[in-house]
Amino acid sequence: MLAFHGEPGLKELYLARVVTHREADELVQGIGWEDGKGCAIGCTLEVYSHAQYEIELGVPRVLAHLQDRIFEGLPRADAMLWPERFLDAIEPGADLSDVWPEFAIWLLVDPDHEPAAAIRRALAASVSMGGGREAAPWSRPSPMRWRQLD
Repeated sequence: MLAFHGEPGLKELYLARVVTHREADELVQGIGWEDGKGCAIGCTLEVYSHAQYEIELGVPRVLAHLQDRIFEGLPRADAMLWPERFLDAIEPGADLSDVWPEFAIWLLVDPDHEPAAAIRRALAASVSMGGGREAAPWSRPSPMRWRQLD
């Protein structure tokens, strides 16, 4: 899957759409898409469907969910610019398949943003016991690596 299906014009179309909605005061926290108003997802697609991000924008649905949660959690002034910032950061033709895994790892290991120690210990225990299934190499740090994070 390629972002904006490799078409710069598609990116510009969606950017222009969210700008138009913002300027018309139609970008709203707390709703998906109703009566021409909506959240980051709604104003981008003019329908509330995270799955449509893959179809229309070539952006993985998990990133649509991330965009949505960030939008809903930001203070209003910051939230109003978030859809534009999100879309503008994506290069047409980019392969975004590794963005979520890399972001998730960053959340777990960055000292300024790491989760509670209990979560790290639970994950470490799961990894050290084999987790019950094979996983991608990036998702299975060694138990020694987890201990280094404590």
